[in-house]
Amino acid sequence: MTNTKIQLGDRAVHAITGFTGIVVARVEYLTGCNQLCLQPQGLTDKGDTFGSSYFDEPYVDLVAAGVVANRTPDRTDGASSPPGRSGDARAPR
Repeated sequence: MTNTKIQLGDRAVHAITGFTGIVVARVEYLTGCNQLCLQPQGLTDKGDTFGSSYFDEPYVDLVAAGVVANRTPDRTDGASSPPGRSGDARAPR
């Protein structure tokens, strides 16, 4: 497969290792070497989650688009403080 613009919630595979998961994060670096975080689906035999891993974006290929929908409500009111977080770096102090 060729690397198309992969979105959060897509299922993707790392072309070198075969590691497959849902794209849960995209990291954009100043140097341009952007990465995608893949979170495998399912649980281990002990009921734990599998660890996620970051891969350079050019080596990640789309498997299926839109597998998981974004369940976070849109925030249009500026900085926010999710539960358990002491504040937002953008908030005035």
